[in-house]
Amino acid sequence: MSFEIGKVLNTEEPFSINYLSRPAYGHRIVRTFTIENRLSLAYVLGVLKGDGCVSNRRRDHYFIALQVKDEDFAKAFSECLSQVLNEEVKVKPIKRDTTKGFFEGYDICKGHKGFYLWCKKHLAEAVSIVDGLGRPAVAMFIRGFADSEGSPQKCTASIRLYNKDISLLQSIQWLLSKHFQVSSKILSYSHTCPFLVIYGLQNFKHFSEHIGFSIERKQERLTLLIAQVRRHSYDGN
Repeated sequence: MSFEIGKVLNTEEPFSINYLSRPAYGHRIVRTFTIENRLSLAYVLGVLKGDGCVSNRRRDHYFIALQVKDEDFAKAFSECLSQVLNEEVKVKPIKRDTTKGFFEGYDICKGHKGFYLWCKKHLAEAVSIVDGLGRPAVAMFIRGFADSEGSPQKCTASIRLYNKDISLLQSIQWLLSKHFQVSSKILSYSHTCPFLVIYGLQNFKHFSEHIGFSIERKQERLTLLIAQVRRHSYDGN
């Protein structure tokens, strides 16, 4: 199934998918999964472009998953995913040893074949889809990505968004400029992951007012960063 981005607002086709379900006793039933809450979808797509994942762990077991340290991030993702799936998605506290050390945080893992198949078909087109849905959806998409991959940096007076996919960072940069008049740069060094960096008081204010973070500690750091830049007049505004 293909579609033109300009027709996204006029048709449900990109937001519905038919799939085979195999319940008990081997019955093959055709089900239709439809996404109705598009702002929540935009946030979920932003998270999936960052820390989240969709996976087929075993035959006929399809999952949407996220593991994070911040409870408010976990709750924001679970609430939006619940609205997309029209099913309750729970947040589970976890504690365990990993190869990188002890991890204490929160796990969201929900099995859903319909959304898994939809994501496999359309996740690569996420930027075009949310751009076609308008400014509020774009803001939710970037917030989801920033919750996953971004943070305000007091020492460098900047906001940074990290990701290995430079083309994705370029798309985020384009959305920021087009919809929110936020200018940015993309930097890549041999010793670190590529990142998008935002400087300047006006850019910080626009980002905070229109996008922001769902994670309280990051939003507080952004507020402090704005106060710091205003106090020292780094950009003359």
